[in-house]
Amino acid sequence: MSAGILNYPRKVLSEREKTILAALARVPASSGGGAPTTAQYVTMAADATLTSESVLTAGAGITLTPGAGTITVSASASVSASASVSQIPGQDGEDGAPAFGLATGVTSRSQLATDAKGWAFLGTATGATVTVGPVIWTGQYRQFMVKYFIAGYNGGTPVGRFLVGVGTPSTTALTNGSRLLENVTAPTSAPSIPGIPLAVTLSNIAREGWIFVDGASGSFKNINVLGQNGNAAVATPPTLYRACGVFSNLGTNLLLQQAQLTVYDTLVATAASAQTFTAGTYLSVWGRNND
Repeated sequence: MSAGILNYPRKVLSEREKTILAALARVPASSGGGAPTTAQYVTMAADATLTSESVLTAGAGITLTPGAGTITVSASASVSASASVSQIPGQDGEDGAPAFGLATGVTSRSQLATDAKGWAFLGTATGATVTVGPVIWTGQYRQFMVKYFIAGYNGGTPVGRFLVGVGTPSTTALTNGSRLLENVTAPTSAPSIPGIPLAVTLSNIAREGWIFVDGASGSFKNINVLGQNGNAAVATPPTLYRACGVFSNLGTNLLLQQAQLTVYDTLVATAASAQTFTAGTYLSVWGRNND
């Protein structure tokens, strides 16, 4: 050993130590400890030392509880389950997405294609009075389809008639001319009376069927009736009923907007009866405008 010089034995590094030293040698001198500040993070609160963090924020009725490496999300009972339901645009009345072809949540008849315009239900009326109805509608309709059912009458042997009008149908104006037929008997004429009778034989029995009306504004309205008369019984088949006629309001003949059933004592009476229909009598009306 030379004077003033100390000689220490050289340390032999293990393979593990060599690996650690090699890894440390590759770390840049400017690198600090912790996560890099340029990465994107989701944090519970903003931090001035971070540059790309996104803060996790609880909405109404939501509670965020941080834990050891976890975040617990809780919803209160007041949060509506419907909040998570997404609707197709347009079904709530708002403009829909063009890809769906939904222009609006409410489709009007004018927006439909020709082959999509069916009969529109206009209303129904029921009662146990001299007149059932009128069913009143708005809009422009040229054709009408009417389902009628007469349960019976409270007395006598009257007949029910079908009346229409631009306004309230008149029970006394001579607005109708009709020809009536039951089974194969000779047709019965009923000219210049209010309404079209729904039977030929006067009897206190049930009557039901369909009525079809057609007529443009400014013209007479054609009426066709297909029905049957008789109290329902398998052993006693009903009487076939057929009628045709025309209606004129004796004025402008505008499009119809009301329809009703009214009781009369005879086929050609020009004033309504004092008798009434019985409970269960009704008429329902559908319309379309030749489209």
